[in-house]
Amino acid sequence: MLLFYLMPIPLTLTILGLVAALASFTFGAVIIFNNHRRPVNISLALFAFLTGIWAVELYLYTNTLWLTSEFWIKAVFLTVIIFLFPLTHFVYHFPREDIYTKGYRWHTIIFGLTQIPFIYLLLFTKYWVAGTFLQGDDLETRLGPAYFWWGLTVAVNGT
Repeated sequence: MLLFYLMPIPLTLTILGLVAALASFTFGAVIIFNNHRRPVNISLALFAFLTGIWAVELYLYTNTLWLTSEFWIKAVFLTVIIFLFPLTHFVYHFPREDIYTKGYRWHTIIFGLTQIPFIYLLLFTKYWVAGTFLQGDDLETRLGPAYFWWGLTVAVNGT
């Protein structure tokens, strides 16, 4: 524990992010190896794996080893869009299937259709991620107007 007190805070947080990624990958593997036949286990494991990928992407965003920080923040947002699907599946099906489970298919189709234009805006325009820049020693992301509208669609869809 003394090691964390001696390190600068950004380094400590990035190490904790990698620890969280490892924990997410481990959690996903335990779920899959425990019972891979139940769809709810598959969706939770997929969510855990994607959370681990998200944590690694955040690490690479702040500690750019290759590519650019703008690439990695776009990858972070794309992973968030993707992991909302297994999360929605898990919410509809846990702890057991019931009358509300039938709404999952339409919810997923509608949510998926609303995300297509946002994926385009994220990857090919500056309307979502306008750029990244250094503010002192901190890396920051300049967001465009599409980020607000994406957040609104996620909130309305209940994911």
